[in-house]
Amino acid sequence: MILTITGPSGSGKSSLVRLMKKKYGAKSIISATTRKPRKKEKDGVDYRFVKEFQPDDFFEYTQFGGHFYGRLKSDIHAAENDEFENIYFVIVDRHGANFYKKHARNVFSVYLETPMDFAEGNLVHRDGKKAAKERIKEDAQQGLYCSSGYDCILKSDYFTSIDALSYQLLNYIIALKERKNLKGAA
Repeated sequence: MILTITGPSGSGKSSLVRLMKKKYGAKSIISATTRKPRKKEKDGVDYRFVKEFQPDDFFEYTQFGGHFYGRLKSDIHAAENDEFENIYFVIVDRHGANFYKKHARNVFSVYLETPMDFAEGNLVHRDGKKAAKERIKEDAQQGLYCSSGYDCILKSDYFTSIDALSYQLLNYIIALKERKNLKGAA
């Protein structure tokens, strides 16, 4: 199954996915890019580094900073064919979540609902105050503070640890698998 993870910057998307991979053996569908690797980045771990951009090889893509970024069709098809055996995460924005739901099989959308002040605090710590303010404004303009239309909404705030979020998400995944098993038995 493919789970799209959406939420504003600073909501804990990457931390949640890292923990789900570590604790429960989940996988990520790694983005491919035409840019050169940065120091300490590893091919197949951080990104799939490709020399040439071939649009037909990509399930979805975007151009940013003169380079292409996206996910390969072969990786999406492998996750689709795996059905409910493994969990594959894709961190995307609202449009990406809708795109995956429309164009791929076995996709469920998860949204991390986050108060603006909580997200801003995380971003200030990570990127500094000016960058945090700009990112919050950009996320608000893109509708990343709107939780409607998602299959699962998790609250990421001052009172909820990443461990607690991972446990809630695991329970959601178990419920999805049970529902699939019940449909298959009928």
